[in-house]
Formats: sequence, C-alpha cells, structure tokens
Amino acid sequence: MRRYELDPSTEISHIGKASRLLTDKKARKGIELLKAAEERAEKSVVGDGEITYKLAQAYAVLGDT
Repeated sequence: MRRYELDPSTEISHIGKASRLLTDKKARKGIELLKAAEERAEKSVVGDGEITYKLAQAYAVLGDT
C-alpha cells in the first residue's frame, strides 16, 4: 500500500494495492485496479513476463479466474 502511495504509476504498486483491498474485503475494487494495471502492461513496448505472472497471481488471490 505504501508503494502505491509513493508511486502509483507502476504495475507492481497496483498489485500490492489490490492485495491490500482483499484484506479490506474489497475484492471487486482490487480486480478493477488489476485490470487497469494489466491494460497498461499490455500497452508497454517491452513485454514483462514477471509482471504478467504477478498479475495472474493477484487475480487468483482475489478470486477472479
């Protein structure tokens, strides 16, 4: 959550914020945040397999298959 507050522009910070929302019982909001991060990652010129993997993990934790 702190990472998101310091720099909300990175996908990693969105994944952390989404995970925090799960603990606050706001999974739907977390999934919306992940979708925004996923869209940004897809538009990136450089593909990043680790970000894709972390996004998939976060989706699974939030209950979105």
